[in-house]
Amino acid sequence: MKRIVLLSAVFLAAVTVLDAQNQRASSYATNMLDGTILPVQLSSTISLAKAVPGQSISARIAQDVPLANGVVLRRGTKVLGHIVSVTPGSPSQIAFSFDRIEYSKSNTVSVATNLRALASYLEIDGASLPNTGPDRGTPSVWWNTTQVGGEALYGSGPLTRGEQVVGHWVWGGGAVGQVESNEKCRGEVAGNTREQSLWLFSTDACGVYGYDDVAIEHAGRTSPEGEITLTSTNPNLKIRAGSGILLRVDKSSPTDVHQIS
Repeated sequence: MKRIVLLSAVFLAAVTVLDAQNQRASSYATNMLDGTILPVQLSSTISLAKAVPGQSISARIAQDVPLANGVVLRRGTKVLGHIVSVTPGSPSQIAFSFDRIEYSKSNTVSVATNLRALASYLEIDGASLPNTGPDRGTPSVWWNTTQVGGEALYGSGPLTRGEQVVGHWVWGGGAVGQVESNEKCRGEVAGNTREQSLWLFSTDACGVYGYDDVAIEHAGRTSPEGEITLTSTNPNLKIRAGSGILLRVDKSSPTDVHQIS
């Protein structure tokens, strides 16, 4: 009898410890993601003519995203979402949400994200190529490029705005830096003061680039949180696959923290 009681006490103690560890892990993962910029490249075209509410959309992380304590959200990680609503006409509107990060088939984190910047495929392609013809015969780590938003990235060196150094190149391509605030976009959020992964965007990139007839009607920061609405004078509104997007995580609900690597 005493042995059964002892085993029961040990079991309950183990359950309590595991429960406490899971709660700490969940809190840890939330803190890692909240306020983090996610540079993503759209995998599927978002077309007003073909979109229907509930339709899945997808993108992939375009550059490694360092989080807390050495944890990294790897390039290529899927970011998934869905179409919320479609409104034909002039202006036309399309609303969507990116609300899940899929580390693996068995490990998905729910997130609420908002839109900081959107750039067309042509803008992304231009930012990935050197500014001058002769540079194209040299290794890419020596290329001088211009980020979406206008800042200059010098080879594998600094990211600059005029004379001011605002970030730096990282291995694998693209830049990191602390995002700047302006009249439309915020700087640090949720106490997240870490350098952010910007990929091919400037630290102050904000709004729409390369889609002259598209505007951000609702970025998703306020109610309805996480819902992004684009409006356009073009009745055939289309955001093509390959476009670049800077999302920001406002909050997350982790499911399996231990597989984040």
